[in-house]
Amino acid sequence: MHLSPFCFSMVGKLRFLMKVTCFTAGLICLLPIIAVGAPPENLPVPAVVDIRPADHQDRDDTARGAQIVTNEELKKNPPLAARFLNQAVDDERWDIVRGLIPVYEASPEHDPVLLAYAQGALARHDREYDRAIGLYRELLAAHPELTRIRLDLARMLFENRQYDAARVQFEKARSDGLPDAVLDNLKNYLDAMDRAVGWSGSIDLSYLADDNINNASRGKYIDIGGRMFARNADSYPQSGHGAYYSGSIQRDFPLADHHSLRFQEQVTGRSYWDNHKYDDVMLRSYLGYSYSDAGQRLSLLPFYEKRWYGTEPYSSGGGLRTEYSRLLSSNWQVGSAVEYQRMHYDSSRYSYLEGHDLLLSVSLGYAFSSRLAIYAGADLGQQDTRSDSDTNDMLGLRAGFEAELPYGFSASLMAGVSERKYAGRNDIFAIRRKDVEDNCLISLWHRGFYFWGILPKVNFAYRSMDSNINYYSFDQKRVYLSATRAF
Repeated sequence: MHLSPFCFSMVGKLRFLMKVTCFTAGLICLLPIIAVGAPPENLPVPAVVDIRPADHQDRDDTARGAQIVTNEELKKNPPLAARFLNQAVDDERWDIVRGLIPVYEASPEHDPVLLAYAQGALARHDREYDRAIGLYRELLAAHPELTRIRLDLARMLFENRQYDAARVQFEKARSDGLPDAVLDNLKNYLDAMDRAVGWSGSIDLSYLADDNINNASRGKYIDIGGRMFARNADSYPQSGHGAYYSGSIQRDFPLADHHSLRFQEQVTGRSYWDNHKYDDVMLRSYLGYSYSDAGQRLSLLPFYEKRWYGTEPYSSGGGLRTEYSRLLSSNWQVGSAVEYQRMHYDSSRYSYLEGHDLLLSVSLGYAFSSRLAIYAGADLGQQDTRSDSDTNDMLGLRAGFEAELPYGFSASLMAGVSERKYAGRNDIFAIRRKDVEDNCLISLWHRGFYFWGILPKVNFAYRSMDSNINYYSFDQKRVYLSATRAF
């Protein structure tokens, strides 16, 4: 049969339309997978600092009165120098103590007990605990009857987290017939040591009424290669009502001075009683080594993590987390964390995400005053997966404060911004994905309003995701009441 040129033209157009139709149908079939099967986020655990406004210390060591004698006069009058030195230690006038010690030591008639007492007290103030403890141990070896020195030594050992040695010194001092007020203070130290080596933790609970529990964008259409496609109904923002909960429990089992075996368990989760397919629970267990003294803490913590999503097992993985924090001064603290984790996913649907996660995090805190502490931090992360389109690098910055307000109220704010860049082109949208996330959490509470050890807070949370692929962009705002109990 002979076909006209017109027939050949129609056949070509039909073939082209069939190809376009098949391509479009394929994309439409893929869209529900993007919307419904998109994996939940892996959120980093940043380094923390625990400095608070109450930790602020004023260091006004300047003289509050004119010094009416010279060093030459004090050298010629050792009893006067001794009286000045003893009074300066009692008043914690450390600049004066620092100046008087060499003057008093140069006198051939100086009292070695008073000199060692002043040197040890100054070393404690300078956070030179090894030197201070050594001086006071030598004093007690020569003069075991000096109960005040024994109590000061016990407090130094407590501050340096040498709890067993501190307990020995407190118990010896208690047998010396101390006044009731001193005995009450001593008991407070003993109770604090019991808490330090006992179980501790916290529980946090809040109500959830969320209109975007799947972190979905709100547009009705998706732009793929310049063509617009209608979204599947399941890809729209989903709502749910339920509860958010988190809890932790921890204990350090002493091995020797400064050294301990640390066990820690953490759980976080969201449960929606009217939309269980978005339930999300993560459990992480740590068991490792910890070193701590008065100025620093180092932890090497192997861990195992298990996660359930939509009531089904989702992922698991072991790793190692290293944490280090240090007091730079009485008002400055720095904390850091390095974490490595291997990831395994229970469903073959998410096997392309298997690989490892890396995190480097640094935080800095400053007790600006007895009513204000400020914080800042930075996070570097990497998620290395089997798929280049899901492998990504993250850089984040954080800042915030905690403040004591008038009338017994307190408030805290933490805000952050992070950028995440993906290594390869997105499988559907054919461009490299780049996200910028903003988040903010404001909390308000009353310091005197709590019941059964539970502290209620009013919170406002905001989160925004701005992606160069509009499908991944969203924003959330929530006002909610939370209840926190520490033990």
